[in-house]
Amino acid sequence: MNFKTKIDTQPQPTDFSNGDRIDHNRKRSYSTTHLRKKNIQLINSIESYLQESESVIDEEQLLNLKRRLWFSASPQLSLYREFTDGAVGFMGAIDSGHKLDAISNSRRSKGLRKKYWSYFKENSESGYTGKTIRKTGELLKRNIMAECDFMHLVLTCPHDENGYDGKRFYAKEMMAKFNLMRKQDFFKHAVYGGEYSCEIVRNADNGLHIHLHVLLVVEKEIQNRNHLYKELLMAWNKVTATQPHGEKNLTEEQTKFFKEKKLKNQYGNEYVVFDKTEVEEFNGSGATQLWLENLFVASDIKESKAYTWHEGLQKYTRRVKTPSERDKKANPDRYEKCLKDMLSGMMECLKYHFEPFALERDGKYDMPLIDEILPNIYRQPLYRKFGNFHGVKELNVNFKASPLEQASEIIEEYGGEVIHPETHQVADRSEYRYFTADPLYVYHDKTENLKPKIAQARRTYFGEYEPESLFSVLEIMIRHSLQPSVKLPEAVDV
Repeated sequence: MNFKTKIDTQPQPTDFSNGDRIDHNRKRSYSTTHLRKKNIQLINSIESYLQESESVIDEEQLLNLKRRLWFSASPQLSLYREFTDGAVGFMGAIDSGHKLDAISNSRRSKGLRKKYWSYFKENSESGYTGKTIRKTGELLKRNIMAECDFMHLVLTCPHDENGYDGKRFYAKEMMAKFNLMRKQDFFKHAVYGGEYSCEIVRNADNGLHIHLHVLLVVEKEIQNRNHLYKELLMAWNKVTATQPHGEKNLTEEQTKFFKEKKLKNQYGNEYVVFDKTEVEEFNGSGATQLWLENLFVASDIKESKAYTWHEGLQKYTRRVKTPSERDKKANPDRYEKCLKDMLSGMMECLKYHFEPFALERDGKYDMPLIDEILPNIYRQPLYRKFGNFHGVKELNVNFKASPLEQASEIIEEYGGEVIHPETHQVADRSEYRYFTADPLYVYHDKTENLKPKIAQARRTYFGEYEPESLFSVLEIMIRHSLQPSVKLPEAVDV
């Protein structure tokens, strides 16, 4: 294999100052250590489950997960720099790509948010969005930030301990229902584009709770959120109904909710959302609730009067404002603040994507749940773009990045000037060397800004003939990752 044709060795420019780069690097190192521990804990839980359980659903999938978790950021695949004065910097780690790998999910989430941040920042002015109009072959020219509003939608299906419509694991069916709703005229008219991901948790009383987190980019209109909420709820109720209309009526509580549901118009006056005829159209076997809000930022504390308590998130939230063209000319500082605010709200929505599944119960991994969902998520995409975002190359994220592609990402981030983590000065090649180590045994000193410390015995150097370039070092790591898996230990202390 010709590695040099596979890895892009050109480092990309960064917006970080040297000090910010060091802080960012230490946080990444700390996060990798934490997530590596989570993976090892899951490995140990799998081992115990296989030994103790008499009703394993898919042993092969569990063993495959165990192997992949051990591979992820393993001692041979986690790279560090050591400077002549003893300072250490984290370079990166190659992960397994498995959907239940916490390190892989962190990389996916970071990549997704980075793509969206860059794309919308670049398209905060009128310009080509990258999407081609199918009929004419021309590129759309839209100022997305000025002409659209951004909203966070959460969709669920009616379910009990046996699942939804006879399916205990109904993620695929739920995504199909959402696809069906997106084909309706009201959706095409109101929604410019968006993306969504599937989140899976276990409820205490009624089985698996599967829901979609959706980022909606909505055409700007007066009261567009209220109008869309009504259309979405009525449509979602119909597409998720499991029985013909009239066979299952709304409960008394549900009927009262729809009859009394009120929203505020543009003048601040309340009005009833559904009239009597519309209430009668609801099907008791379909979904009777959804969550749709304009983008917001969240905080553990009430930072200002604009923050209000959000019961569902158990945090204070503040709605973000769309940056206006008028502010851009009259008050550039306010425009930049609104733009950053808007992008932060978008990151708040996207952070729900690729977080590890809610696999823990009472501080321990819920192994029966993991055993159950593994066969169901195998080769099943849990993230998609839609509308005018479908086909936009700038928003593509490689969720199955190979070791080669992950190495390319490391070069992109750290292939430029080497910055000393203590002095923040540029270092030449004679002032540092590379080594690999297991992040599991890296200590981060919180009194020294998460400074990483690694015992000498835990470090593996490349020896007398250490490669000169980062590219060559990663090439050695990649060759190792392509070798057959080593035998795994039965349990690892964490």
